[in-house]
Amino acid sequence: MVTPLAFEKYSNRWKIVSTVSGDITTAAALPVSELGVDGTWFNMRDYMGGILQLMLAVRTDNVEGLSIYVATSSAGANAAALVTHSGTTGADAAGDSLVLEFSTEQMVQEGADAGVNYTHVSAYVETGNSSDRVTVTWFMEPKFQRNGLTADYSA
Repeated sequence: MVTPLAFEKYSNRWKIVSTVSGDITTAAALPVSELGVDGTWFNMRDYMGGILQLMLAVRTDNVEGLSIYVATSSAGANAAALVTHSGTTGADAAGDSLVLEFSTEQMVQEGADAGVNYTHVSAYVETGNSSDRVTVTWFMEPKFQRNGLTADYSA
């Protein structure tokens, strides 16, 4: 007789946050909060690192840059680039995406080099046209995995 296995979803053990931008008001770098996420900066205290994915949703031009920034507070104090993909990218059609990864070890090292304690991260996006729309998704790996970090749906 076959016994069913209980499967715990991967998405239930990682923190996953996604948003779609409205028209980007300027063709320049901007923080995720301007793309519609509540709060610009994620506190990384309980996370080991993560993945940032940007996907073009509506395209009139190319993605010119994508960066993960770090800061010492939720207000963005002492902000600095941690991981950067700059220059015109291969993401030049709707559905194309860019992915950046980082670890809190990188944050600690960069902070030590700068003489500060980086605790928060944010995504910065630069597109070639102000009417481009993008989807930004964070995948955060918790230090202590537990259930219920990501809901099955949101509305």
